[in-house]
Amino acid sequence: MPSGGCWCDGTRYEYGVKPLERILCHCITCQKISGGAFTVNLMVPTKDVHMTKGAENLKSHTQDHILGGKLSVYFCGICGTCLYKQLHMSPFDQNFVIQSGTLDEVEGKLGADVEPPDQESFIERRAGWLPPFELIDMRNDSRKVVATK
Repeated sequence: MPSGGCWCDGTRYEYGVKPLERILCHCITCQKISGGAFTVNLMVPTKDVHMTKGAENLKSHTQDHILGGKLSVYFCGICGTCLYKQLHMSPFDQNFVIQSGTLDEVEGKLGADVEPPDQESFIERRAGWLPPFELIDMRNDSRKVVATK
């Protein structure tokens, strides 16, 4: 069962299903939340995510997302690590968006390699220095393979 946690290990989770989607996202919201050029988001039904340690340490912040709905960010109140997000608009509201960088290593594989992305979104916001990824473009649900920026 995949598991993960924050930097200080004060808050931990696990989930028992394959993520519905694994998306490399370049949207400005994800950039601001992560402090990086993108995030890798794992869409997992809320009912299948279980806090195994430190649920009392979780804090949240909610504000508008670029798509128009409210987005809640859940982070460790001790070290500040963003563990997951939740977009409060259909059809996303029944899922947590787990940050793949918080996954534990498995058999020598980095957590982010345990659940690699197979889709990419907001590529128009991709940093110019990033190489193109051969992933699925989520813009306008076109579902086409993207090879260039």
